[in-house]
Amino acid sequence: MISGGHRGRSAANAALIKGVAENNVRCLDLNSAGLDQRQLGLLVSAIPKSSSIETLNLGNNRLGDEGCEHIAAACRANSSVMAVDLCENGIADRGASAIARAIVHHPTLNHLYLGFNNIGAHGADSLARALRLSCPQLTTLDLSHNRIGDAGACALAGSLISLTTSNLRVLHITDNGIGDAGAIMMASAVSQTPSLRSLHIENNPIGSEGCKMLSEAMANNPDKRIYLQTGFS
Repeated sequence: MISGGHRGRSAANAALIKGVAENNVRCLDLNSAGLDQRQLGLLVSAIPKSSSIETLNLGNNRLGDEGCEHIAAACRANSSVMAVDLCENGIADRGASAIARAIVHHPTLNHLYLGFNNIGAHGADSLARALRLSCPQLTTLDLSHNRIGDAGACALAGSLISLTTSNLRVLHITDNGIGDAGAIMMASAVSQTPSLRSLHIENNPIGSEGCKMLSEAMANNPDKRIYLQTGFS
């Protein structure tokens, strides 16, 4: 793994990005690196050329939707990346939709982290459609601390239920404004999706009916884990 430090940050970032283009980097950690537009442009140009990079951590870089669109396009043209972390980047539905379009065409992406952004129901629906179309390789999806609500949760659950082949094992939807409707659909997804082993749905305003259905799903599937602490009275 290669990481950028605070001292000489610009030069360090440039060196790391050059390493990606030269196939010398497997895990690129630019979390909180303060990427500027020039560095982002260099990275977007380097990613498609790399056959070695497997992990891309760009968390907390204020990429926004536009930066996310550029990264999504670059990853779409790369066939080696297996994990992408875009947490804390101010990404909303537009950026999430760009990612959804990219992962449908990506053969190796296993882990996608989009927590602590501003993704709503439309972005979640785009990702749900991507899951339904063709993402059998994806095993982890993190949408925690967004705002997908019941509509987004229902869209994701519906896609999982409809799939005959899915490898998604871990789904994080903590703190998303999900109520009973989304929780009930997620309970069905847990029961009907063999691959799904862990559902993180804590800190959502789920009522008694949603809690009941999730508890029953866990009782009926003792090999699975549902993390349910609501944080609401």
